[in-house]
Amino acid sequence: MQQHQRIGLMGGTFDPIHCGHLEMAALARRELGLQQVYFVPVGNPPHKRVARNESCARAQMVQRAIAHEPAYSMLDLELKRSGYTYSIDTLRQLHALQPQSAWVYIIGTDTLLELDTWRDFAHVAQLCTFFAVRRLGICEGEVAQKCAQLAVRFGARISVSQAYAAPISSTQVRARIAAGKSWQDMVPAAVKAYIEAHGLYQQSVDYAEDFARVAPRVQRALSPRRWEHTLGVVETAEELARRFGCDVHKARLAALVHDCAKEIRGEDACKLAAQMHITFDAEMRAMPKLWHGPLGAGVAYYRYNIEDEDILAAVYYHSTGRRGMSKLEEIIKLADMIERGRSFAGLASLREISKRDLDAAVIACLENTHGYLRINGHRCSSASLEAVAYLEEKQARSAHTLS
Repeated sequence: MQQHQRIGLMGGTFDPIHCGHLEMAALARRELGLQQVYFVPVGNPPHKRVARNESCARAQMVQRAIAHEPAYSMLDLELKRSGYTYSIDTLRQLHALQPQSAWVYIIGTDTLLELDTWRDFAHVAQLCTFFAVRRLGICEGEVAQKCAQLAVRFGARISVSQAYAAPISSTQVRARIAAGKSWQDMVPAAVKAYIEAHGLYQQSVDYAEDFARVAPRVQRALSPRRWEHTLGVVETAEELARRFGCDVHKARLAALVHDCAKEIRGEDACKLAAQMHITFDAEMRAMPKLWHGPLGAGVAYYRYNIEDEDILAAVYYHSTGRRGMSKLEEIIKLADMIERGRSFAGLASLREISKRDLDAAVIACLENTHGYLRINGHRCSSASLEAVAYLEEKQARSAHTLS
């Protein structure tokens, strides 16, 4: 290895490595003029569950992905290290091997928001600089604020990419393979061939594991009061799912992320909607308090790598409801209204209805909201009114069939 180089480091599970990883490395080389980028597959990270027997497969996929790019190399030093692997140990080892090189840690802006949770980050910030590649679902305001905080507190030197990375994650690749959806264009051809040859990622999606993965990130994104509300919705959604025969794990995950964009407002909300190609009609543009549903679905997909369409729809429509609501959508809408922290006139009656009739409870929930809005001189969204009409029609059909 040559001395006096600026070298990029790409750490990750790479389970599997995908086109977004390669794009991030290319952005760093182009914008910072890096001579080399080293891909460092993690061995046993403290924050993720990675089976040791998968290390060989992950390393093989990385090697195949970068085989034809001379500026890219793979380092297996974390794979060989016993116990938990930490970035601080890797950086110390690299500095010992190459003390004159300047190390640039390449990360996504989602990771940027969590940098101060890294082990001994104060020392990490002395041993490298950071290049944060913009990711959809992350507000520009959040990124700027975090960069300033880390600079003041730790002296961290962080530059942010001009361009956005492709909206791809390893979690999404695995989920799409397991679900039988198209995924082949998300990874390099050599990686695609390896995955198919070895039959990787055929198992079903583990929603409980996704919940454990996402929960700490949602908590960090919310105020304590909003987080407490979220926990109440998770608890209530689980109860309703068991009562009315819905997938409990899906209900818990949808409840966890239902308000993940609630505290993104004003200009940040407008910019984020544009980045994620979310458009609002004239009615919705006049009702910014309802934006957190669509924005939350976008954040859940781009930021938390949740692929499940039922969950995303439940988050998208929980602030309004809609005609043709699924059972999961009804459960999240109702749980949001009756969770343990709520207090309003008529709540006790609503909770009683929710014990026997999901459709009737959602109708009562929506009508309660409509009454509140009218009393306070606000309009009801047309989607919400259509939801009530649909559920009433559904109940009428059911009553007619029984008679």
